[in-house]
Amino acid sequence: MRAQEPSPQVVGQEPAGVTWSADGPTQFAGTMMVVAGIWHGLIGLAGLAHDTLLVPVGGYVYAVDLSAWGWAHAFIGVALAALGVAVRGGQPWSRLTGFLVVGVSLVVNFVFIPYRPVWSVMVIALDIAIVFALAKGRSRTT
Repeated sequence: MRAQEPSPQVVGQEPAGVTWSADGPTQFAGTMMVVAGIWHGLIGLAGLAHDTLLVPVGGYVYAVDLSAWGWAHAFIGVALAALGVAVRGGQPWSRLTGFLVVGVSLVVNFVFIPYRPVWSVMVIALDIAIVFALAKGRSRTT
């Protein structure tokens, strides 16, 4: 009786046609990026549709037009949701791009705290969880 040849995983060789896929933390990060994108989109659309939703706050070093906040959140929301889908799909470029866009989201929400503090802190916490998940995740082959 002849022993079977070991599988490529046992001998450490990659079989032909190997593709990249995302592991658990990366899948989580992609899903949360879509959620954060939806949150950004909601506050962006609300700010654009109803200028009275965002109340100007005085006494801060910076002052930004409320319509500009709406557009910024809407743009970041679309970018985050699209990147979240790419991360979940296992696109190799999406993790690095995800770090950059989530970093922009962190900064925008930090500056947005005077307008909607609870909302901003919730999105900042979600962004931090996304950064940790993207950093912990590793690419794997299937």
